[in-house]
Formats: sequence, structure tokens, C-alpha cells
Amino acid sequence: MYIQHTYTLRNEIMAGLKLKVPTIPVLIAAATNKNESEKNNNTNVARFISDGDRRPASGKALPKNFRLQQVFIDIMDEGATSTGLGHTDIVKASLAAFQQMDENQKNYWILESKKL
Repeated sequence: MYIQHTYTLRNEIMAGLKLKVPTIPVLIAAATNKNESEKNNNTNVARFISDGDRRPASGKALPKNFRLQQVFIDIMDEGATSTGLGHTDIVKASLAAFQQMDENQKNYWILESKKL
């Protein structure tokens, strides 16, 4: 009785889950020889893997890790303290400002950042 109940419960749970099942692309044309078949298969596998490595289409934030020298951390802390915002907001604002600069300004600040 216990085994039957457990099995039924598991089936109900599994039936409620909707999982995405990956589909591996099928070869469009039949290969005439073994080398061509392997080449097409390798191409399809590579395409399948690259499709899986793409960024998600949604607007979700993705975690990024990077290293900063102490001087940049101090600048970020000062900005966060003075505005009352978080470190992520300070980095976002800095990147937004950087994006609005022309190429000469970008190059200037890239070189200046190396001096700090």
C-alpha cells in the first residue's frame, strides 16, 4: 500500500511539472558518405550547444564577477554613501555615463583609470 501510494504521488508530481525538453536539430539532407555525415552531425551538435549558451531573452539581471583595485572600491563606496544607493546602482550609472561619451572621452577615461 505504501509503495503504491508513493508511486502514485510521484506520478502526480511529475505530471504537474512542465519541463522543457531540448530538441537536437535533425539533418536536413541525408549524407552520402560517412565523413559528410559526421561533419553534419558535428555542425548540428555545435549549433545546439551554442544555442544553449546564448543569453536569456528576458530582462533578468545576470551576475558578473570582476576585480577592482581598492581605489575604485573607495570611489564606489563614496558614491553609494553619498547617494544612498547600492554598489550595483553606482556601477550601472557609471556604465550608462560611459555609454553616452564619445570615443575621445572614453579613451581619455580608460587611460586615466590606468593611472589610479
